[in-house]
Amino acid sequence: MPFSRSRRPARRCSRRARRSSNRSPCASEVLLVDGFDSTTAGRRGTRRDSRDPSDLPTPGEDHAEGRRSSTVERRAWDGLPRATVRQRGGPPAGVGHTRRRALRWGMHMDLEQWLGLAGLVAAGVGVYYARGALAPEDVGESRRSFVSGRKDMSARFGELSETAADIHVRARPALERIGTSALLWEPAMRPPRPVPLRQVTLVWQENPPPADPALLRAAQRSLPKETRSQRYERYSSALGDLARPALFEDRPSFRLVRADWSHPDGPRLYFGAGQYFDLIDQNEAVAHELAEATRREPGRLPSRGRLPMRGLLADDPLLLARRKVLPSVGTLTLRRTPDGQASFFLLKRGKGKVATGEETYGPLPGGMIQPASLSPLAHRRDLSLWRVIMREYNEELLGAPEATGDTGTEVDYGRPPYSLLDAALDDGSLRMWCFGMALEPLHLAVCVLTVAVFEARTFDTVFAEAVEENDEGSVISGRRADGAVVGLPFTEASVADLPADRMSSPAAGLLRLALQHQEMLLAPPGATPG
Repeated sequence: MPFSRSRRPARRCSRRARRSSNRSPCASEVLLVDGFDSTTAGRRGTRRDSRDPSDLPTPGEDHAEGRRSSTVERRAWDGLPRATVRQRGGPPAGVGHTRRRALRWGMHMDLEQWLGLAGLVAAGVGVYYARGALAPEDVGESRRSFVSGRKDMSARFGELSETAADIHVRARPALERIGTSALLWEPAMRPPRPVPLRQVTLVWQENPPPADPALLRAAQRSLPKETRSQRYERYSSALGDLARPALFEDRPSFRLVRADWSHPDGPRLYFGAGQYFDLIDQNEAVAHELAEATRREPGRLPSRGRLPMRGLLADDPLLLARRKVLPSVGTLTLRRTPDGQASFFLLKRGKGKVATGEETYGPLPGGMIQPASLSPLAHRRDLSLWRVIMREYNEELLGAPEATGDTGTEVDYGRPPYSLLDAALDDGSLRMWCFGMALEPLHLAVCVLTVAVFEARTFDTVFAEAVEENDEGSVISGRRADGAVVGLPFTEASVADLPADRMSSPAAGLLRLALQHQEMLLAPPGATPG
């Protein structure tokens, strides 16, 4: 027992008794005599209490009767007598000791103190929930801000593209603009000179996709709230819920693993498996981040701290070990007349129709490097730049529905218009050139740059039923002659008159490259390229 309830005199354990037993009755027993330790009585000036320890009030009695316990009484009930009780042979044993320690702090609080503490806790909880209810960035406001941010990003597309280009050129001096456009590339992203498209080989390579935690965390900062306590986890989820475009499906895509543009046998591009929403989650998030950071001060370069996601990629935006890159292929289409003149075509991407680049002028055709079927073996047939380009011609100039292969059905490339395009490429009335790949700076999107040169007669035959509208937007084809589309004049003056702030950087960059190499591009069929 921790202490005795009797007034009998303290007894000392004799040396003989201690030797005769493994455990003396005195070893773990503390005796109180008149409120002090009998083992120290007469040797220390320990404070006495005249009351019998058995008369000490219990904690419940003490609180109920409103009496104040002395220091000695409280220590006795605490089981920690220290100055009043000296323990011999170790701490008191038993359930009572543990119980007293558990009640040590709570037993000395009276009812008013307990009620006060409960009131403080209740007030804190109320403030927490009131703050959530009255927070300026509640769920509705957060979502509205996200939608308005996308509208701002679209309205300031040209300005934001220029700002993004400046950021990356400063961070990575090897990057350079293509002409006066915002499109960026460097020597490692292109062959020494333009090459025929058929010399570019695409290789399938199994490779796990990168997952950089820092990049994923940075991407989430531009996302709106899904609930009061949680943001959307992916940009594609927020876009699908709050501003879903007409064409928005997470289809399989080819992810760039490695690029070797200086391979001795011709350029080699290595691809693995990817999904279209991987592109949305990164590219749209990094563009949205820049729009938010420059909204109050348009045209001014924001600090790196305000661009956490872009800051991680500023000096190496093509770091394939860190980010998922799903390239597209952009093709500038030239219609060459017998006198050596040419015209070109553009696609104005419709508002609300596409997930990226709405209301901008892009190359025609242009599209993601994707398989045309959900078949698990589709990459064996569709991992081809030429087949991607042919399908895009069929969809964008002829108005055919997108070849998605939702049931696993594969495209029959032996039927028109694919057979006609293949024949034209074989007989030289169509020439396809590849200039390399480049970086669209606002979204950090990668585009493989190609130019198609059709002889006018071949073009008019293949695209005799060219449309003016398709699922993605409007075909900018100039005037029609005898029912055939003619295109816009391919001249310096005509290109200079295009609205620079609404031109996508791939379209602007391709036009600059084509003007630079027009002697080679517009040479007669069979002529040796210069």
